[in-house]
Amino acid sequence: MRRASTAEKKDTQGFTLVEMLVVVAVFSIMMLVATNIFLIASKSSRKAASSQRVQGDVRFALEAIAREVRFGTIDYDCYAPNPSCDPEDLATPIDLVANAGRTEFLALRDADGNRVRYAVMDVNGVPKLQVCFIDIGAEQISKCDVPEAWQIVTPEEVKITNSTFFLFPFLNPFKLRASIPPPYDANAQPRVTIVLKTQQQTDEVSPEVVSAQTSVVSRYYAR
Repeated sequence: MRRASTAEKKDTQGFTLVEMLVVVAVFSIMMLVATNIFLIASKSSRKAASSQRVQGDVRFALEAIAREVRFGTIDYDCYAPNPSCDPEDLATPIDLVANAGRTEFLALRDADGNRVRYAVMDVNGVPKLQVCFIDIGAEQISKCDVPEAWQIVTPEEVKITNSTFFLFPFLNPFKLRASIPPPYDANAQPRVTIVLKTQQQTDEVSPEVVSAQTSVVSRYYAR
């Protein structure tokens, strides 16, 4: 019977323990790297989708306000001097002249003369952009001084961190002066610049923050 040679014995010995440990270590490192790449890609994808959703929500809110401004006009009766904003008189009238047109309360009239109000108010501790509509035919009994009269414009997962409206001109361009010249308080078409800053409600360390701004000129003309 022929004895096995030294080379044949080596071929039948298989892998040593050290070789097996090296293979397992290399495989573990490769799996760890692949898992991290997958998690990073997944997180980036979720963040991109979240960012697009928040931006879409902000664009929707901006367009909702812009549409009311475009086809309506500024309700100058709600702003000083001599404000008469019935049926929801403001506790502290806003003086557009003194504030250079800046306000956090947007009062509009739509094409039919109905009152439209935009303001940011807390809903369960979260600031939300809300709107209130008052039919001109029922404005003596309809008010915006109760929470039930307001409708939320921004979605549940988005909160408003800042909202500012810049109105121009500061005085009603359709109101005649008592003395002339000039016959009107202002000579410019009403324009509203809307500035919104939103933040996504999330448990992430750095939630998505979106700032948006647009200016809209009213097409309403009453002269």
